[in-house]
Amino acid sequence: MPDAPALDIVYLREYDELRLVNTDLTTSTAPIDEISQEEAVKLARRAFDGLATRKLIDPRHFNWDRVDVASTWVGGSSRDSKTVDKRRVEYRITLRREVNGVELANAGLRIAVHTSGRLAALRLGGVAVASKISPNGVEEPVGKGRWLKRKITPEELKARFEREVVVKNAKLKVAWSSVLYVMPENRRAALVEPLYAVSYSLEVPSDDGNTAVSRRKTVGFSLSDPNAPSVDLTPPVRAPQLEKTRKEASGKRS
Repeated sequence: MPDAPALDIVYLREYDELRLVNTDLTTSTAPIDEISQEEAVKLARRAFDGLATRKLIDPRHFNWDRVDVASTWVGGSSRDSKTVDKRRVEYRITLRREVNGVELANAGLRIAVHTSGRLAALRLGGVAVASKISPNGVEEPVGKGRWLKRKITPEELKARFEREVVVKNAKLKVAWSSVLYVMPENRRAALVEPLYAVSYSLEVPSDDGNTAVSRRKTVGFSLSDPNAPSVDLTPPVRAPQLEKTRKEASGKRS
């Protein structure tokens, strides 16, 4: 099919994730027209509905009221930085899998829409939840799953985080905090409970007057057991890989 887009399709077995990229659009950095974010979300919703119709996803697992929208930008500047050329080339629409209103960090759907109005990429899959949906619409655990009751307030969790994580003289930079299910990246199967997760970095002044910035870390705390130890949720450091096309990205977490 001569007019069909060139697709790069990869299945990542270790994450049970399928990735499709329209390689024609990855090099299209100067679109003539630019659709709005609202139009991009509508196009993503149309693609979402198509996946649901074909039973590739269960729409009950996602909440469009909590959709994340970020942008990919490209550009450059003159040597003196007086002239800056910055262009948006795509919108990234992300939906995470939900379990009774609580998001699962390691599963979901991301649809990239090029600013020309064409679908640029799709990421689908991740952790599978061992559950069933009851007749009243509540998702219930199967196997070893159990119900937990929240016993710790958000204020207590925030205070514990600052008490246990922030070192003396350090300036805290919180990227985001949320209640999430998080599957450990080194496990193929696990029983996990919702955690109060915080992604952060620390700025610490050095003796020579400079400021040292720590690597971004993520830590989680139990919502039901105040004595449970914190959980290190920081993804492992991976060796850098060369990509076919490099882009500057900005927006919310993914």
